[in-house]
Amino acid sequence: MDCQEVKRSKILILANKCDLENAKTRDEIFDELNLESYNGKLLLQMCSSITKQGISEGIQWLKG
Repeated sequence: MDCQEVKRSKILILANKCDLENAKTRDEIFDELNLESYNGKLLLQMCSSITKQGISEGIQWLKG
């Protein structure tokens, strides 16, 4: 994919393990991945595969 294709695409990042006590915050992950420089459609969704928190919300955003 070239840069223009990526900018037109939706990108979903599922940040798993948000249920853990020592989990990083959304802001910490956003900063560490340098996502503020991305100008396309992007969702950083906090989630937990154990509790199922956040997974369906991320998938629904991707579908929409």
